Amino acid sequence: MFYGKSHMFLLWKPTPPIPQAQAGAEVEQIVGEPGDVILLHPWLIHSGTDNRSSHPRVLYNGMARVRESVFAQHGVMTLSLLGRQKNISNTPTNLSAVGRSSAAEPFGGDAPARRGAEGAAGGEQGTPRTERVQGSKSAEFKSAEFKGEAAVTEDEKLLEHCDWFCEEERLLEPPPKRRLRRTAEAMATEVSLLAAQAKAAGACSRAAASESFPLVSIIVPAHNAMTTLDAALESVLCQDYCGRVQVSLFDDASTDGTAERIAHWLARLNANGFETVASGSRWQPSGNVDAKAGGIGFAKNRAVAQSEGAVLIFLDSDDIMLPARISQQVLALSQSPRAIVGGAWRRLPDGATAHYESWANSLSPERLWLEQFRETTLQMPTWAIRRETFARVGGFVEKPAEDLAFFLKHLDDFPELLLEEGGAVDAIREEGTHAAALVGPSRSAEGLKFGRIEAMLAARLRADPPLVRVGSREEPLLLYRWSASSMTSTVSRRELLAVRVAAFERRVLTLPSWEAFTVWGAGRDGRQFVSALSPAARARVLALADIDPKKVGSTYTNHRLEPPLSLPIIHVREMRPPVVVCVSLRRADESAADNGCSAQPTGEIARAASELGLVEGRTVWYFF
Repeated sequence: MFYGKSHMFLLWKPTPPIPQAQAGAEVEQIVGEPGDVILLHPWLIHSGTDNRSSHPRVLYNGMARVRESVFAQHGVMTLSLLGRQKNISNTPTNLSAVGRSSAAEPFGGDAPARRGAEGAAGGEQGTPRTERVQGSKSAEFKSAEFKGEAAVTEDEKLLEHCDWFCEEERLLEPPPKRRLRRTAEAMATEVSLLAAQAKAAGACSRAAASESFPLVSIIVPAHNAMTTLDAALESVLCQDYCGRVQVSLFDDASTDGTAERIAHWLARLNANGFETVASGSRWQPSGNVDAKAGGIGFAKNRAVAQSEGAVLIFLDSDDIMLPARISQQVLALSQSPRAIVGGAWRRLPDGATAHYESWANSLSPERLWLEQFRETTLQMPTWAIRRETFARVGGFVEKPAEDLAFFLKHLDDFPELLLEEGGAVDAIREEGTHAAALVGPSRSAEGLKFGRIEAMLAARLRADPPLVRVGSREEPLLLYRWSASSMTSTVSRRELLAVRVAAFERRVLTLPSWEAFTVWGAGRDGRQFVSALSPAARARVLALADIDPKKVGSTYTNHRLEPPLSLPIIHVREMRPPVVVCVSLRRADESAADNGCSAQPTGEIARAASELGLVEGRTVWYFF
């Protein structure tokens, strides 16, 4: 292997003998030192898992591991930098041409794939990076020298048209170094350092707060938060928002010294130019010294009631905001005033609940809506809303799952997103030309109709989104602390399911097309879903569906319900839409998520739903 100043290239010896016609048409194998990871900059040619194919793939900025047996069979030699221009002649064709990449734009978006396609296919535009690489017949070629092998003339026979089109004296740059991912702990340390700087700056850091920006109230409920409150409020000092900021704290019957820490922070926040308001259920003279904790919903409602801001930013007393949180969320609210604006987050400690973190931070705008019955797709500690939204929903219920109840009640105000026949679907027919253009001309008539529904949903979500997320996993707005004792972790599965089912009944089961429906899943999840339905809704379930041959053909009976329930279990192929899917997507598609696939239904469940013609958000909803 040879690694040059600006290149790393690798050349191989084909297995002899290879017919001349075949040798001139394909790339056989890339090899290297035994067990090495071999890079060919800027593209990697890799011929598949069996290491031999007449259709090699071009992978942009990729890599492949080479087995020792392949190295022993093929050998290796290196190709040096492309520095000078000369023609190569009297050699048999064996290399397919690989495209060029400008030094000025080595890895700029789609440019490498586009320019590479031009070099590889004689100027033909738009060839996908994974298509077969064809040899170019251009008359002018760049040259190469060989180093590292004695028998240069023999190995030169491997080359004829090595079409690396490079401008004179402009070599490809090496791949950019991958930026190291900052841990959540490192981010927390940075926030603490910024807070120390803000403390030193004092009130001058907030003196220029602009009246043209809305007043923001940061809502901080606290219960026995003495050990984490300092870090949470330090992150307030670091905010780069240019408007006025009020911090509203409510102490929910703490017994660990939280009240004293709040008193300390009121003085510190005021000294740094922040407005403050605070109270507690045990605080004198108005509080009751024997008061019991009212819960998260209770504490948030009290903190909101005593605040004044037009924008409410929620901050749990054990979480840490990144400096751009308020400014980014206020901007998003100015563009989508009816929305709950959430933020990307990182778990603290880093890596805890990794699957959940990956799912939550990868949801598209459509998935934020479509997965609403599975989970709060925007996590409560990251929320920012307008005060009008809080009043419209009616505040938080003061019992477990208050965030989920608020979230689903908020979504009740967007009935136009429920694409029901006679409503949105009629509008789709009128606007079908635009929708058809979005989904393409190659679908069947039924598929095109579904594609138009999907396009209409996307258009409506863009026009007036109920849910918006800002930031990214690399640039989060919040460090979201996890502990086994947190209130969110202690809410039971049945309590959460009851809230989700109630919302599903009032919003989806009131639609005419859902007069009768099938439940996909005869296991625990499906049975619990049916049991959580009201008696009237339960009577509309046609059957449970499954693929387990041990279940199909039997009957599910539950005599503990009133009235007793008896449902046939059918195969999924026999399902009659609409359908509620009560099979865990996480369990079904764990491998897809772990491999970095998009956060949406995949695998067998999605394929079966597609074959049945089910349209998510209209004739099918996922519940787990």
